[in-house]
Amino acid sequence: MAPRRPGSSRGRAAGRRPRRRRRRREERGVVGMISGDLCWGSLADDLIIGCDGKRRWAGAPRTLYATLEQSARRYPHHDAVVDDDGTRTTYAALLDLVDRLAGRLERRLSVRPGDRVALLMEAGLPYVASLYAVNRLGAAAVAVPTKCRRDEAVTLLYAADVTHAVVGPEYEAWAPSLPVEPDRVLWASQVAGGDVPAPASAPHGDAASCALMMFTSGTTSRAKAVMLSNENVVHAALTYGRLCGTTIEDRCLVCLPIYYVTGLVGLVAHFVAVGATVCLQRRFDAQRALGRVAAEGVTYLHAAPAAFSRMLDERGAFPELPSVRMVLSGSARETAATMDAFRRWMPQAQFRVVYGLTETASPALLFPGDTPSSPCPMATGLPVPGMDAKIVDGAGNEVADGAAGELWLRGTNVCEGYWRRQSDAHKGDGWFATGDVARLDHGLVWVVDRIKDMINRGGEKVWCSSLEEHLAAVPGVAAALVAGIPSAAYGEVPVAVCVREAGSRVSEQEVRSWLSGRVARFEVPEHVVFADELPLTPASKPDRARAASIVLDHIAQERTAVHG
Repeated sequence: MAPRRPGSSRGRAAGRRPRRRRRRREERGVVGMISGDLCWGSLADDLIIGCDGKRRWAGAPRTLYATLEQSARRYPHHDAVVDDDGTRTTYAALLDLVDRLAGRLERRLSVRPGDRVALLMEAGLPYVASLYAVNRLGAAAVAVPTKCRRDEAVTLLYAADVTHAVVGPEYEAWAPSLPVEPDRVLWASQVAGGDVPAPASAPHGDAASCALMMFTSGTTSRAKAVMLSNENVVHAALTYGRLCGTTIEDRCLVCLPIYYVTGLVGLVAHFVAVGATVCLQRRFDAQRALGRVAAEGVTYLHAAPAAFSRMLDERGAFPELPSVRMVLSGSARETAATMDAFRRWMPQAQFRVVYGLTETASPALLFPGDTPSSPCPMATGLPVPGMDAKIVDGAGNEVADGAAGELWLRGTNVCEGYWRRQSDAHKGDGWFATGDVARLDHGLVWVVDRIKDMINRGGEKVWCSSLEEHLAAVPGVAAALVAGIPSAAYGEVPVAVCVREAGSRVSEQEVRSWLSGRVARFEVPEHVVFADELPLTPASKPDRARAASIVLDHIAQERTAVHG
C-alpha cells in the first residue's frame, strides 16, 4: 500500500466515522484527541502517512548521518559548525571528519552496529563529529550529563551498558571509573587526528535503529535511559525546521548543556538537517553568549527560562541584537515578565514557548506564533505535526474541555521505550503518559502543573528520592522529604524538610555543606527546614505539597523577622 497524505481522499474516507463520533463527543463536552497534523495548515502539507500508520515528512532522510550527508551535498562550502574559539568547519569538512572518525572507531575501537558509545565531553566540534560518526556505524550515542558528579554519571553509564566512550580532556580522570575497557576509549583530542580512512562499507542503521540514549527520570524519580530512534530524531529535527521556518541563512547558539535533548535535537540535529550553522559554547555564560550572538549574527535562540533570565540581567551591555528573529523558551509556560522584557529588548524577534520531553525527542507542543502578543500568552501550544495529544483522568478517559487531567502524547517522535525497561514507556496503543497536568482551552493545550516527583531546576533534573537518600545519610538527620518551590531564576528549586535524630543539633548550613561534596551543585536544597515529623497524606504517603508549604512559610517568617 502506498503512503497517503493526511488530507488525501483515502485519508478522508477512512476518517468519516471517527469525525461523526467526535461531533457527538463534543456535544457532551468531551474534546478527545488533538492531532497536530490538523493544527498547522499548509505547514503540514508534506506530511505523509506510511503503511505502518506513522506520519513522516515526505523525503525525510532515514538516519541522523543521512541528514548530514544531504546537507554536505547541497551546501558543501557553507559553515556547519563554529566552535567556541571561532574555528569554522564547513559541511564538506564536517562530513570528511565524521567519515574518518567513523573509520577510526570501527577499526581501532571495534565499534559495531547496536553498540552504545558514551560522549563524555563539553560542547565542541569533537562532540558533534562523534555524534554523527557513531550514527554512521549504526551505534547509539549515549549523552552523558556532565554536570553530575563522577559517581552519579558512572552509575548511569553502567545502567546503560555502554560499550565504548569518547572522552574530553576535562574528564580524563573519570576514565578508570568508566564501565569500558581502556582500548575502547577514544580521547577527544584524537578525533581529528590520524590517517584512518572512512569505513569501506555503506553507512549502517535504519530509521528504527537507536540513535541516541539520553537520561531522564521519566514519570518516576529513578533515572532511565531513553532510547531515541533515528526516526524520532530526524522527524523532530525536520519538524522544528518546518514550524520555525529555518533556512541555511540561520545561525543558532548552543549555550545550554549539549547533552540536553534541546541541545542535541532541538539545535544540533535541527540545524544540520536544514544545512544551517551551529555555533557552540562550551559552558553557559550569559555575557559571553550574548557576545557570540552579536559577533556571529545569531538568528535563533532556544534555551531554558533560567538561561533567558541571566541573559536579561546582561542586556545592558547588548542593548540591541537585531540579528535574532526567533526565541524559543523550553518550558511549559514562560513568565509574562520575561516575555515582555524580551519583546522590548528584541522587538523584531518572535518569542515562542515549546514544551517537550526527552521521550519526545524535544518538540511535543509548540505555540503557534508569537506567545506574548497572543490573547492566551500563558498557554503552552499545539501538538506538532505527527503528534497526537489528549487529556485524561485517572482512569485514562478523556476529560471535558477546560477540565484538568494528565497529558498523554503519541506520535512519530515519541520514543519506543527505555533501555531494559521497555514496558515503562507506554500506556497502550502508543500513548505516552507525561506525568504533567494539562487542560484544553481556546483550542490550545495549557500545561499547568507537574505530577511526577521530579524537580526541573533550570533544565537540570533533581530526583527527589535520590536526594532524600543523601539527606538521610547526613549525620544527625533521621529522615527527609524533598519538594520543589517556585523560583524566578530557575523555574523551581529543591528544598527539604528534615527530622533531626534524637539529641542532634545539626543546622541547615551543616546539611548543605555536607551535601555539597556529595551531590551536584544544582541538587543541593536551597532551603532546609527542620520539623518534628515529615508531612504525610491521609494515605500515609509523603506529602510534598505540604513540605513545600512548610518551607515557604518558614521563608516568609524569616523575612518578616528581618524586615519587621
